[in-house]
Amino acid sequence: MTARHAGLRWAAAASVIVVLAAGCGGSSSGQDLSAPGVDLADLPGSMAAAEIAMRQEDRDRSGLVNLGPGSVELASAMDASAGRALTTSRSRAKVVANGFARPTPIDRMLGRPSRVARVSAPEPGFNAMVVWATLITTLGDVAKGGTPNGTIEDKPESMTIGGNTGTITTTVTFRASASGGRLVVDMTMKSKGQVVDKATGAILYGIDSIASGHVKVDFCPDASGHAAVDVKLTSSEIYTQAGGSAKGVSKEFSGTATISVNDDAKISTVEGSAQASEDAKGSVPAPGGESTVTASTRTAGDNIANDGSGQRLPGTARDITLGGTGSTTEQQGKLWGSMTVFVETMVTAAATEAEKLWREGGCIEVIVDPAGGDVSPNEVTKVTAKLKHKIEGNELDKPVAATLTGVKTLEPAGEKQPAPATVTYTAGPNQGDAGRIHFTSVSNRGIGEKDVTFTVGSEKLKVSLVGKMTTSLGGLSFSTTLSAPSVVLTRQGDGTYAGSGAVKVGIDIGLCPPFSEVGRLKLVATREAGKDPTSPGRWTVAYDPTGQVAFAGKCVFDVEVPLDSFTGPDGPTAGFMFVLGDVVFDAEGGTRQIKTTKAVGPAKNAIDATMKAAVVQGPTQ
Repeated sequence: MTARHAGLRWAAAASVIVVLAAGCGGSSSGQDLSAPGVDLADLPGSMAAAEIAMRQEDRDRSGLVNLGPGSVELASAMDASAGRALTTSRSRAKVVANGFARPTPIDRMLGRPSRVARVSAPEPGFNAMVVWATLITTLGDVAKGGTPNGTIEDKPESMTIGGNTGTITTTVTFRASASGGRLVVDMTMKSKGQVVDKATGAILYGIDSIASGHVKVDFCPDASGHAAVDVKLTSSEIYTQAGGSAKGVSKEFSGTATISVNDDAKISTVEGSAQASEDAKGSVPAPGGESTVTASTRTAGDNIANDGSGQRLPGTARDITLGGTGSTTEQQGKLWGSMTVFVETMVTAAATEAEKLWREGGCIEVIVDPAGGDVSPNEVTKVTAKLKHKIEGNELDKPVAATLTGVKTLEPAGEKQPAPATVTYTAGPNQGDAGRIHFTSVSNRGIGEKDVTFTVGSEKLKVSLVGKMTTSLGGLSFSTTLSAPSVVLTRQGDGTYAGSGAVKVGIDIGLCPPFSEVGRLKLVATREAGKDPTSPGRWTVAYDPTGQVAFAGKCVFDVEVPLDSFTGPDGPTAGFMFVLGDVVFDAEGGTRQIKTTKAVGPAKNAIDATMKAAVVQGPTQ
C-alpha cells in the first residue's frame, strides 16, 4: 500500500475519531474512540499516512499560504531538501515512503556521496515521517554495532522563490548506543528556509522545521521476563515574518511501556501509557487582514495495551484523556488519534526488534563441557550444558533441551532440564561415526543455542606438496623448488586441523651453487560443515608461517648474497607458499594441480605444483 493510499485510509479514520470525540469534554476517560490499528506489515506506511494528513492540516491552520511570496514553494523545496538529506546513498536499512523504498541517511555518515539529483517535492510530512520510520527500521543494526554516530550538514541551497532569493539548510544528527542490554537511539532533522528581498537583502520570512525521535528499549528481559521501552517523537514547523511574531505548530508524542515475555521467549503483552501535546501559535494572516485563528493547545493521553503485534488486548478498557485551551474536543480527538498511531507504532516496532535480538542469542550463552571432539568406538560421554547471561554474567537455571543428529544415541533426548543440564552421549562403533548434539534453551529470558560434535577415531588429513616456481626480477630469472612429502594435520580444540612435516626448499639463481632451506613446513586446514555430521564438507589448506625452517648457502668467493633481494624477508618457503595460496579439496581429499602466476612487488612468479590430501583414521606414519 502506498503512503498516498494509506493517507486516504487515515483521513477516513480521523473523521471517525472526530465524530466520536465530539461532546466528550476536556476529559473523556473511559471513552473508546476506536483508534486506527497499527499495520505491523507496514509500520512506516502507518506513520506516513498519519503524518502526511497531520502536517497538511497544520500548514493550513498556520497560514503557510499567507507567509509571503512563494512560501508554499519554499516549504515544498524544504521537504525535498530534507528528503535528499534523509535518503542519499544506499544504507543498511530502508523505509517505505510514498510507495517506494528509500534508504536512511546512515551511509552519508560513513562518507558516501553527499549529493543526489534533485527529486520532486514529496507530500507534506515526508521529513518527520522518514526520521521516525528510520528509527524503527534500524534498531537491530544499532544493537549489533552496525550504525555510526554523526551529524550531516548540507551546504546551503540557493534558489529563486517568488522573484526573491531563498536559501535552505538541512542538518541530520544520529546518535546510537547499545550497552548493558539496552538500545538508545536518537535522530534529529533540522531544516531552515529563508527568503530575502532580492533588491534590498532584507529578510521577508523564514520557516524552521524540526523532527526528532528517541527510542530506548531493553533487548534482554529481566529475571521476571520484563523489558522496558520508552519513545518520544517531536515535530514543529514555525513561520516568522519580518516584524511579526512566530506562528506554527509544535507537537510531542511519548510513550512508556513494559514488554512481558512468556516462556516461549515471545512477547505476550505490551502495556503502558501514551501522552501527546500540541502548541499552536496561531495563524499568519492574509495580506492586509488579521488572523482569525488564535493560539491554542491540545493534550491527549491513553493507555497502551497490545499483544506485541499491534492488536489491542481484548477486554482492556481505554483510559482516554483530552484537554487543552482554545481547542475543541474534535481537535483534541484528532491529536489523540495521531498519538495512538505514532506511539503505538514506535512502541510495537521497538518491542518487535528487541524480541528478535533476545531470540537470536543476544542475551543467553550456552556453555557445553566437553565441547565435542574425538571419542572411542561406543564410548559413553557425560555432556553438561550451563547457561550464562551475556549481560549480567551470572548463571541461569532456565530449561535446556538437547537433540542428536547422526550416530548413535542421546539420553535424555528432547527433554527439558533445568540448567546445568547433563545428557549421556553414546558414540557409534565405526571410525568416522559422528554425532552432533544441539542444545537449546528457551525461556522468558531469551533463546540460547549451541552445537557440539563428537567423532569416533582420530581423523587426520595427510598432505604432500611438491612444485617449482620461476621468478623474473629485473631481467634475472631464477627458480625455487619445494618438497614436503608428508604433513599430517590433526584436529584441534577449536575444530581446525594443524600439523607440520619435513620440507626442503632450494633456490637456484644460476650464479652460485643453489641455496637451500630445510625444516618443518606447518599447515592449517578448516573443514566446511555439512548438512549433517555424517557428510562433512570441503577442506581448505593454508600455510602457517610459524613453521621452523633454516637457510643455508653462500655465493662464490664466500660472499653472501642477500636472500631477501630474491625471496623477500621471510625466505623462499614463505615466498613459495604465498604464491601457492590456499588450496581447496573435496571432502574425501584428492589431488590438486596448481598452475598460477602472481606478482610480488616487482617480481613476477609462475608456479607449477602438485598437492595431495587424504583423509586418514588412526595412527599415521
